[in-house]
Amino acid sequence: MKTGVRLFLSSVWMLFPALAGAYSGGPLVGFAQSLLDFLTATLGPIVFGIGLAVSAYGFFVGHREALQRGVYVIVGGVVLFSIPSIIGFVTQTAH
Repeated sequence: MKTGVRLFLSSVWMLFPALAGAYSGGPLVGFAQSLLDFLTATLGPIVFGIGLAVSAYGFFVGHREALQRGVYVIVGGVVLFSIPSIIGFVTQTAH
């Protein structure tokens, strides 16, 4: 069996107990929720703002890759700030 298939199957195997524990609302769920709150409310906007400022500075200075980096920052910010919606969708689909 290929390494990628083994890795996928082992991660799926390890995911099912986590999903079963998520229904009970154990300590792992509380930790994940506090981590999610920290990433989306505290650390996320700071990193997004710094990345946007660095890419804007590079754009004005004349770096060739600055526009591409700016697009990466914007896409990363969209993904970062939509994580609660994604998690809600996955949770609703799992129930």
